[in-house]
Amino acid sequence: MKKHSIKVLILIIFLGTFFFLTAQEKKEIFTSPINYWFLSVGQGINIYYGEHDKFSDFSDRLAPALDLSFGKMLGHKIGLRAQYNGLTCKGILAKEGDFTDNTSFDGRYYREHFNLIHLHGDILLNSSNLLFGNNPERKFQMIPFLGVGYAMATGNGNTNGSPTISAGLINKVRLLPALDLNIELRGILVNEEFDGISEGRGGEGIASATIGFTYKFNQKGPTRLITEEKEGDAFVQTEAVITESGGGGGANWDERQKLLKELNEKERAIEQLQARVNELLKKQKEQPQRTEADTVDLAIFFDIGETNLKSKDLINLKYIAEKIKQAKQKYRVIGFADSATGSSRRNKYLSEQRAQNVYNALINEFKVPKEKLIYDGKGSKLNPFNDNENNRVVLVMPEE
Repeated sequence: MKKHSIKVLILIIFLGTFFFLTAQEKKEIFTSPINYWFLSVGQGINIYYGEHDKFSDFSDRLAPALDLSFGKMLGHKIGLRAQYNGLTCKGILAKEGDFTDNTSFDGRYYREHFNLIHLHGDILLNSSNLLFGNNPERKFQMIPFLGVGYAMATGNGNTNGSPTISAGLINKVRLLPALDLNIELRGILVNEEFDGISEGRGGEGIASATIGFTYKFNQKGPTRLITEEKEGDAFVQTEAVITESGGGGGANWDERQKLLKELNEKERAIEQLQARVNELLKKQKEQPQRTEADTVDLAIFFDIGETNLKSKDLINLKYIAEKIKQAKQKYRVIGFADSATGSSRRNKYLSEQRAQNVYNALINEFKVPKEKLIYDGKGSKLNPFNDNENNRVVLVMPEE
């Protein structure tokens, strides 16, 4: 029953760490060829699984454990390490063995106690970086490992040895750029004679759980910041080299953090500028569009059906004629008719006649050169004013 409880606890820790990890993901993905050495130390418990240990109370089988590790990460996904783990193991046997105290209890079982020395090499796989991309800012990481080694049990003047296969999971919590908190769960498979007793089981095991620290030093390699943004149904990535890292994450780490902060501030400034541009474009669209009447130098109005100029119109034309003579550009004389009266054909004729009469007056009465004038009649389909009565008009304006 207690074995199942431990398995359930390990599963909860593993799944809880996984889901918490995925919740921490960011849009920014850091990729860098970080090759660094590390040193780890941890303490915890060993639990031995032998022939008769299931008949013992679980608490009687807990023994102190010590981990010492030295290794190197080869990039941000794969690493290698050499580790010592051990101290002691405890259990019970149904008969006297190499490591029992030769005193039975309950008239049936003997307590065993031996020193453990386990040396092994492991391959580390950073599954967090593998699945979600390298991110030095990530607070939690999961690193499964698999290794082989050799273990020795010593005590009562006896020594037994066994090749080992070990596997486990390292849950890393980032405390500082160069310092992590480790929670390591490990299982070790040894041969059946490891505790001095053999009953044909084929193998025995040791479970360990430790907590400790890892110091990372000599981190090298340029760090690249990849920003991933969704555009439509696709994700678009932009990449930028941030800085070189090295030493133990000290000054260079601070420099990288400073550069990252500056980059984020620039991105926010760009976003604010873009928002301002969008606001101005929106206002521009909301502004009324300019019409031909907005650039008019002179407007001459007519009564319904009339095309002839009045004396007051000639006074105004005299003023504009002098301006046209001095101007470099040509001027347009454009006639219009209101759309409330008359047919389209009639209104086209009226607009042309009105424009021609103004054109002729400028040339004949006020001596404006012909080459400086253009006239046309627009009829009633294109009106310069909202008030229909004012659309019986001739506009004189500079050519754009």
